[in-house]
Amino acid sequence: SSLHIRRVADARLGIKCEAIKESHIISPFDWSNIWVYGMQIFLCGFIAYEEFSQTAKTLLPNAKTFQYETTRVKNLFVPVSNLKPIEKLFS
Repeated sequence: SSLHIRRVADARLGIKCEAIKESHIISPFDWSNIWVYGMQIFLCGFIAYEEFSQTAKTLLPNAKTFQYETTRVKNLFVPVSNLKPIEKLFS
C-alpha cells in the first residue's frame, strides 16, 4: 500500500490500521519517493516491522534469488507464506 500527499507535511502524521491494531507516526523527514521503472511489483502480504525484526532470516552475499543472479550484500528475508493476507489491510 502507499500514502500520497501533495506536499511534504509540516508536522507528524498518524496513520491507524485496524488490521494491525496500532498507529504509525510519520514525521516530515520520513517521506520519500519510490520510483520503479520497467518492473512489476507483487503485493503478496504484510508483516509488522517488529515481527519482521524478530522472525527474519539472513540471506548472505552471493546468494541466488528470484530477482538477481546473486546478492551483493547481506539481506534479511521472511518467506511469503509468513505474511498476513493483504486484504486485511483494506478491510
